[in-house]
Amino acid sequence: MEKQVNKPFKASTAGPKGERKAARDARKNNPNAVGNSKERPVSNPTNNPKAFIWNSRQKMMRRMHRTAEMQERSVHVPMVDRTPQVAPPFVVAVVGPPKSGKTTLIKSLVKKYTKHKLAEVKGPITVVSGRKSRLTLIECPNDLNSMIDVGKVADLVLLTVDASFGFEMETFEFLNILQTHGFPRVMGVLTHLDKFRKLKRLRKTKKILKQRFWTEIYQGAKLFYLSGVIGGRYPVREIANLCRFISIMKFRPLAWRNQHPYLLADRMEDLTDPNLIQADPKVDRTVTLYGYLRGTNLQPNTRVHIPGAGDYTVETVAMLNDPCPLPDKVRKSLSGKQKLIYAPMSDVGGVMYDKDAVYINVPGSFTRNGIVPDRRPGQDSDASEAEENGGEVSGSEHDGSGSSSDDDDEDRRGKTPAGREEEFLPSSDRYNQVQDIGRGGIGEKMVIDLQDASATFADQMQDASIQIFSHSAPLKSQVAGDDESDYTDDGEGGSDDEQGFDDSDDDNDDEAAEGDDDGVATGRPSRRARRRFEAEAEPADGSESQEELAFADTDEELESSGAEDDDAYTDGAARWKAGLVDRAAESFKLINRRINLMDLVYRPELVADRFPKGYGSSSEASSESDGAEGSDGSDDELLKPKYDTTALHSALSVVDTCKASIKAERLAVWDDEGALESLRHRFITAPVDTGETEEADDAEAGSDAESELMGDFEDLEAPNGADSRLDDDESNDDGDDSVDGDETVVDGSDSDAEPKPTPVDEDLDDVKAREALARRKAELTSKFELEVEGIYESDDEAGGPGRGRLGLYDRVKSDMAKQRSRNEAEFAEDSAELRAMVEGYRAGTYVRVLLHRVPCEFVKHFNPKFPVVVGGLLPSESNFGLIRVRIKRHRWHRRILKNNDPLIFSLGWRRFQSLPLFSIDDGARNRMLKYTPQHMHCLATFYGPLTAPGTGFCCVESVGRDSRYSPEFRITATGTVLDLDQSTYVVKKLKLTGVPEKIDRNTAVVRGMFHSALEVAKFTGAKLRTVSGVRGHIRKHLAKPEGHFRAVFEDRIRKSDIVFLRAWHRVEPKRYYNPVTSLLLAGKKADWQGMRLVRDVRRERGIPVPSQADSEYRAITRTHQPAVPLKVPKAVVDNLPFDMRPKLTHREAAKSAKRNKDGSGHSASSVAAEARTTAATRAVFHEPEGQRSAVQLERVRIVHDGTVEKRAKRRAEQAELRHAKRQKEEAVSQAIAKRRMKEFIKVNDIQQRKRVARSGQGSK
Repeated sequence: MEKQVNKPFKASTAGPKGERKAARDARKNNPNAVGNSKERPVSNPTNNPKAFIWNSRQKMMRRMHRTAEMQERSVHVPMVDRTPQVAPPFVVAVVGPPKSGKTTLIKSLVKKYTKHKLAEVKGPITVVSGRKSRLTLIECPNDLNSMIDVGKVADLVLLTVDASFGFEMETFEFLNILQTHGFPRVMGVLTHLDKFRKLKRLRKTKKILKQRFWTEIYQGAKLFYLSGVIGGRYPVREIANLCRFISIMKFRPLAWRNQHPYLLADRMEDLTDPNLIQADPKVDRTVTLYGYLRGTNLQPNTRVHIPGAGDYTVETVAMLNDPCPLPDKVRKSLSGKQKLIYAPMSDVGGVMYDKDAVYINVPGSFTRNGIVPDRRPGQDSDASEAEENGGEVSGSEHDGSGSSSDDDDEDRRGKTPAGREEEFLPSSDRYNQVQDIGRGGIGEKMVIDLQDASATFADQMQDASIQIFSHSAPLKSQVAGDDESDYTDDGEGGSDDEQGFDDSDDDNDDEAAEGDDDGVATGRPSRRARRRFEAEAEPADGSESQEELAFADTDEELESSGAEDDDAYTDGAARWKAGLVDRAAESFKLINRRINLMDLVYRPELVADRFPKGYGSSSEASSESDGAEGSDGSDDELLKPKYDTTALHSALSVVDTCKASIKAERLAVWDDEGALESLRHRFITAPVDTGETEEADDAEAGSDAESELMGDFEDLEAPNGADSRLDDDESNDDGDDSVDGDETVVDGSDSDAEPKPTPVDEDLDDVKAREALARRKAELTSKFELEVEGIYESDDEAGGPGRGRLGLYDRVKSDMAKQRSRNEAEFAEDSAELRAMVEGYRAGTYVRVLLHRVPCEFVKHFNPKFPVVVGGLLPSESNFGLIRVRIKRHRWHRRILKNNDPLIFSLGWRRFQSLPLFSIDDGARNRMLKYTPQHMHCLATFYGPLTAPGTGFCCVESVGRDSRYSPEFRITATGTVLDLDQSTYVVKKLKLTGVPEKIDRNTAVVRGMFHSALEVAKFTGAKLRTVSGVRGHIRKHLAKPEGHFRAVFEDRIRKSDIVFLRAWHRVEPKRYYNPVTSLLLAGKKADWQGMRLVRDVRRERGIPVPSQADSEYRAITRTHQPAVPLKVPKAVVDNLPFDMRPKLTHREAAKSAKRNKDGSGHSASSVAAEARTTAATRAVFHEPEGQRSAVQLERVRIVHDGTVEKRAKRRAEQAELRHAKRQKEEAVSQAIAKRRMKEFIKVNDIQQRKRVARSGQGSK
């Protein structure tokens, strides 16, 4: 059997495969070849152009059109990207009607992100959702005010819909609010799907709701389906799917938010002095609001608006540590410690913030007389209190005096894995904390210590006494209460440098005792005095006996008392070892502390407490200065400054090392006149000298000396290498200078060595520099022209340099990116404090905003469930004026809007009530409208805060839902701002009527139009018109009676005519502005009541609608006046020509002849009269049928005459065309005949000559 032989494989030697194989073999054979790379060459698809085009031109055109449309559809108006490097958390608002699953959805999301269980959702909840993203979840109440505020700040809206009930009115109202304030991202969530028992009905309902949702949003909007609730939360798989879509959502900046700073307050604190509140409960409050800053940068002293509370001025802004930071280490997934949550109002982690207190929920029961863990002698009991006041957990703030303590020590706190803040404590206190962890935890110990307090600090200070002098009696605190400000400053919260307190005791508390940086008076004594009092007032055996305070009279006593304390604390150890670890920690803090030069120079009072005692000078000098002051013997020793001014002056007296240190030996070279003369050519007033002189060499030497002395200056316009004097590496840090030419090296470290300049041809260098500068300017000019034309330097597809033409969109985006990079580079090296002073606080920063003169109702009726938005205002938005807008009544609102009816506008950050004046553009004027037109836009003018044109707004009649109009749609109108002005010109039609009283030819006296001569004088020259259409104008008023005037008309009028005067009267809008202060209400925030409508007042009081007799419609009766026949005089008829006389018919002529034959002669006039009578009788058809027939016949005759005329005209035109054509043909035929005749004659002539020639030859 023969063996099967297959066709052998034949390698490709041509085409793309062959090319790749040849290149691969070349790389193997010559691996070091130039251009050899591992990348395989790709065949050029343009080798065969016919293989990659469309077969049909129509298909290619449609494809090109579709591609262009898709590209243009994806292009948006370029906006400035103000997103910082660390973006603030995105605001995710959960909106929906009541009982639609909003709270359950938020709890499920929080459980998914942070593994926390929320007992109650109150206020914003910030969670870490990813490695580089955070979310702020907020629940929107079923309140129109809250819906408007949330729609202005939300980045993503989760719209919950009860699938078993369908879409409700609140859902459509919120969507229309979003459309006017910049439409953010919206995702729908269908809930209550477990109520459907049949699967077919469930699918049908999903389809219907999805189509309706797409109609309101856009085709393809995301809609999620959440089935039943399991364990109080939605299924984990469905929530995970929702979280995945939230994580990939891209947010585009909205115009209004990209131009204004704002923050969503997550908590509020009242810092008002409790004494003021006790004296007057309705006194205005001082409030701090905390939150993440969003939008643009917030400048200090900026005007802000809180929707529902009013306008305020930001007193101070403090930048705080981020309570919910992003993870530092980037990993694929977040660990349990990195899943942080910050919800100060929602009782997370046993800590809940209230408007005036912080509640700590500790599991278990604690009593006041419970067992207290042992405490070491001298332990600082305020360490735990300081920790309790920091971060998310702060102490009680019922009195308002310690409400700002959570921000006093922001620079000294660290971050715990759970996002909590703790204060850096000395080693002894940390030892106590470690020991207490095994006995129940630090937090429980703090609560126990607080509960074991037998008396308040104020009571202890009230019972204490002080002995000022050795020979004086002790004074009670009531007596010395007036002098309390002599030794402590309430504005700073106490200082550690008070006289009579131990300076070596707990030095780490110097910084912890700093007061509020916003200057709020706290009214509390110094922390050192409180600690010392507690240490001496509480004996070791736990008894309640108190000892008197011992104050040192001199510095020696102060030092001795400090030594005794150290001895007691160390139990006999060496004195120098006492507090060694604490002093080392303090020294480490001083080394790492960064001193702000701007604060040191311009705001020394803020940095005074940062310098410890004796900073910048020895301790001996401090003790000597203290001794000098103490030896004075006067009472001034009691009035000690709050901080050590010696340390501050010592810090300010340090030599400024920013200035250049110049030695006097180097200045000796400028004593020579030649050296000074060598600098003359550097000024524009120097004479131009092109020759090579010795002064040039001297100038070069002088320039080198100057370069070594003052440093080199770079010509920014000259290119590199243009000037040889500037090309040297003469700006090295070690001071070495190298000069071209002889390459002489000068060591800058040797101050005695003088530079040895090398003579250079200076004129040649100047010429080269000018040429290089000219080339540089030419390049810049050409580049500028190309940029103006839209041509930028770019790289082509092949990778080489080329020029590409960019469109307007790409050009604008490129300019924005360049400007952003310039801005970032400008402030890259500046500190955060300097950037905040120059450009304001950046977005993404967690700040504390201090506001003064806030109404007390805002604090009393504060409810964290309602969002508090602090919106920044531009300088122009604080002014008020008239705003002209384009407005349209919403198609779902049942009633049309009436002029001057109050409406509530949501414009910008504000919600206010005003009175709009409707008008329409009527050519050269704006005509007032009494009602809004149907299904079209109109103009409106109202008084309010000035807002930039192009800003959208919406209107409602009432923020609450009245029981009478509960099913109605509350959004009454929407519109856009057109322009702003302090005045407007809106007119309404004014029609005055009068009747003529006396008529004299074309002049008439009119009455009943005016009441006085003054009114007539105002309208002198105004145009008049009668009912019959006769025009005229007012000439002059009459002395008597009042209101009468003389008018002139173009024709004689009748007494039955009515004279009209049409004028335009200017209407001014009513200046009414009433802000909606819903956050100041005690009960429901939707119960705010502004100016009511007239119909509501009448309905409430039972007043019927007034009826006026002049406003009633009456039946109009018109009298018919028959036409008067035209009578022509007989003399006129006799004198008329024959063709104009009335003609007699044959029958009338026969009758006339018969009469004449009978002898009854008639004159010509009688015959004419008879003929007229007959003609008139025949011209009138008494029967309707005959009249209609005559009219129809007349129409037919007119049509026939028109047709005949058109036919005749058409025949004439055709005849003219035929005649012109015939003439043209005849001219052509004549030209042809003429040409033929010429040819014939020419040919005949030639033949004749030939014949003559042949005959002549024959004769020869």
